[in-house]
Amino acid sequence: MQVEALAEPAEVRAVRGYGWAVAQSPGHANLVSAGQEALGSGAWEEARRSFEAALESVQVPEALEGLSWAAWWMDDADTVFDARGRAYKAYRRGGDSAGAARMATWIAVDQLDFNGAVAVASGWLERARRLLEPLEPGPDHGWLAFHEGYIAHADGDTAKARRLASEAAELGREFGVADLEMLGLALEGGALVACAEVEQGMRCLDEATATALEGEATIPISTAWTCCFLVTACTAVLDFKRAHEWCDRIAEFDVVTSSMGAIFAPDHQAVADELVRVCRPGGTIGMITFIPEGTAARFFELFGRYAPPPPPGALPPTAWGSEEHVRALFGDRVAALEMSRNKYVETAPSPRAYVDHFKATFGPAVAIYAGLADQPDRLAAMDREFQEFAETSNRGAPGGPAEFPYRYLLVVARTRDESGA
Repeated sequence: MQVEALAEPAEVRAVRGYGWAVAQSPGHANLVSAGQEALGSGAWEEARRSFEAALESVQVPEALEGLSWAAWWMDDADTVFDARGRAYKAYRRGGDSAGAARMATWIAVDQLDFNGAVAVASGWLERARRLLEPLEPGPDHGWLAFHEGYIAHADGDTAKARRLASEAAELGREFGVADLEMLGLALEGGALVACAEVEQGMRCLDEATATALEGEATIPISTAWTCCFLVTACTAVLDFKRAHEWCDRIAEFDVVTSSMGAIFAPDHQAVADELVRVCRPGGTIGMITFIPEGTAARFFELFGRYAPPPPPGALPPTAWGSEEHVRALFGDRVAALEMSRNKYVETAPSPRAYVDHFKATFGPAVAIYAGLADQPDRLAAMDREFQEFAETSNRGAPGGPAEFPYRYLLVVARTRDESGA
């Protein structure tokens, strides 16, 4: 690949997980290499400084791509979009279609993660697909397959999700990209569990998690995403024994997160204990939890009327939305605990589409509907009440997409370091 404005011979260095191969002059090699090493060790600010220094004289696309990742880890959305957009254009100018497609793929993911912009994300994924079409299969094809499969899984198209997940995992194996292999397996397993093929799905998830723990991942979040797929599936089918066995082998993480997943385990104190146990001293625990009031409370009250009785002593998942409850769970084992309330909005073409989506993809809903199959009166009542919930909770404009606002509690805790501080 040729990069404009480089007068010196270029050094090429591959970074498998993140996907880019660095072409740069010797004057920039040390800075970009230092940035890559800092990314791999989780030193986001150090990585950002290295990439910004490399960009002071030459707008090398690889440095822009690296900067976008450092900013992504620091939750700096403005810099993420700016750097990825500039990297995309620079790769296009340099004739690197694979690099441009990679940026298009991640821009699509960012549009979903930061903005919830489904249409914009779809446009960027289509752009990535068009750029990759004339190229021989490679890791970038695999990343595109994984992210398209993830969107298909979220939309309830489990057949498409499974096909794309298998493609991503196969490309990961073929090109030695452990991140891609483990995430493809995890997505395939999650899709299988979602359509009630639990045994086969759990086999995929077990293999994905085993791959994650081999320590070959280049992108640190890949291991966390893989474990998240596993824990989410275990929660959906109440397989807490499997989740605990794997957590015992995960050891310590710098950052431990749960987004509306761990809250479904019946023993809240055991969950808090496990979060603290697997987080290294001085590490961070982050949680997003539903609050006990509003849309989420009505949602879980409805499901609770038709679900099997919970174990003795089980607490409702929305209890995690009480600041007092969270403080009591973590106690003095954390050095800092910050909590704030906010909201997000789920959308669907219509209230009926919202109900159908949950029936097809939400583990507890799949299990409840399956459990009522031989009780037609209760099944009809459940469906009727779920439809009523969707219609009364919809806050979208008449004639437009349905919108369902949910309030949540953001919990960020820092565990005590080895000195106890």
